[in-house]
Amino acid sequence: MAILAGDNTENATGGLAGGAASSSSTFASRLDRFTGPALGVGFFGVVFATSFYASPDNNSLLLWLFVVFFLVITAKIAIQRGNFSDSIQPALKVLAALIAIAFAGFALLLFANGALDTSPAQPIDLTIAQKYTTHSSKGGTKYHLAIIPSWRPGRTGETLDIDLGAYQKASVGGTVSVDVHPGLFHYSWYSDVTPRPQ
Repeated sequence: MAILAGDNTENATGGLAGGAASSSSTFASRLDRFTGPALGVGFFGVVFATSFYASPDNNSLLLWLFVVFFLVITAKIAIQRGNFSDSIQPALKVLAALIAIAFAGFALLLFANGALDTSPAQPIDLTIAQKYTTHSSKGGTKYHLAIIPSWRPGRTGETLDIDLGAYQKASVGGTVSVDVHPGLFHYSWYSDVTPRPQ
């Protein structure tokens, strides 16, 4: 009887462990379905937000965009190829899904910060410390102004992306008017950049 009781206890314990593992795997698989769509929302959300609502931090945001996108995609490929043990795959699926969902949430907040910002723009006159261009591998040219001081607390200056017309009119040491928007969530962005005639 004691032996039978021991066997029953072991079977019950094994059953509970197996059930827990199966439940964890099912939860991970369900959550994994959201990884792709969330990653897409995050990717295009950040791209659209940085395109329509310019910020001095846009280059950093785009860099983080590609880092997160690359890491999640790499993790999904590794999981699908079975590069990890069965015991760790559910946890990795959950982690990848949560990162993708958080990424999508951040992108939506970033887009809403500009799209739903109804506050009037505040024109601010700043000094042009430097003007320069950068070139992409595809042959495109981007135009930039380094301005001082910054309109954001704790910063001494900013770098603004501008178009060719504004770049040609800008002069180092001259003044530029920047229309600054406060942002729905108090993350400021700018629209018109107009060099002042000297």
